[in-house]
Amino acid sequence: MPIPAIRNRAHNSLLQHMLVALLVVLIVSGCVQPVKQKPVEQPVIEKPDVKPVLKPAPEPKAVVDAPLEKVILLLSGDLDTYQAVARRMADKLGDRAIQLSLSSNRASNQSLLEDIEHSDKGIIIALGLRAARLASQLPGKTVLFSHVVNYADFSFISDSMKGVSALPSPENVFRDWKAVSPGLARVAIVTGPNMQDFIGRAREAAKQQGIQISVSTVANDKEFLYASKKMSLDIQGQWIVPDNRILSSKALKEVMAYASRRGRQLVVFSPSLLSFGGLMYVMPDDDAIADALLQRLEQYDVSSSLGDEDISPVLQHKTGINKNIVKQFNLTIPEAYRALIHGE
Repeated sequence: MPIPAIRNRAHNSLLQHMLVALLVVLIVSGCVQPVKQKPVEQPVIEKPDVKPVLKPAPEPKAVVDAPLEKVILLLSGDLDTYQAVARRMADKLGDRAIQLSLSSNRASNQSLLEDIEHSDKGIIIALGLRAARLASQLPGKTVLFSHVVNYADFSFISDSMKGVSALPSPENVFRDWKAVSPGLARVAIVTGPNMQDFIGRAREAAKQQGIQISVSTVANDKEFLYASKKMSLDIQGQWIVPDNRILSSKALKEVMAYASRRGRQLVVFSPSLLSFGGLMYVMPDDDAIADALLQRLEQYDVSSSLGDEDISPVLQHKTGINKNIVKQFNLTIPEAYRALIHGE
């Protein structure tokens, strides 16, 4: 073969190889995926632990209690028991208490009534019937009363007018009487009208001590004398309560003399009556009355209400025992009651 032909063939062959190599490069370069760059991670910036600044809560305003109302201690007169109760209440109430007393002058009392009515004092403590009757005429006033036996006669009880008992607790009276005279089984009580609440309590208290009660209701001292003399012979004792509607000095002394002759034990309401034949006297304790009134007043201060109880009992009383009558009935006084004997 001629050399030029060989050279051409060689040249052509070289070109073919070069084209093939170029083609391979292009194919390879087309198949290779571009390398993706990893995303640059952002640096984590930790936030400082900053607590929110809290503004201090405003201090609560001080709660100022409304001043308690003044209390008028209205006395029916100058009896020692009124003075004693008023004195104890004034000691407890301090400057809150204003003490006033009724006089025998009607015009002066009427002027006093008008002054109280137009005052801003809303609470009246009425000691005794006269004071309670006057206070009951004052609209818009809150009234607590004591030393009134026949409160039902005057319709005193209302939402704004309540009381404290003027009579000793029947529960304590019958407990003490039974302790002094264990054989006591039948007792009589003679009262004026409208004493149902007291009689109901007395019946239940006597029953607890194994005592049966006979009750008579009378209208005046003559009927009191008659009822006391006509009692059944098996009545062993009589409790004479301080009901001025049916008691007079004459009738009282006559009944006591009659009971002494009949061998009937008498419970009376004053130490001065022991000398007329009373076995025991029982009377409400002045301090206990004052405390009962103060307790109801405290209830009113808290709730602006006197509560549901119409009449609060007085659970403590003063007691004295007649030494001579004890001997007459041949009674043995328990040790706990020895200090109460009069005449030692």
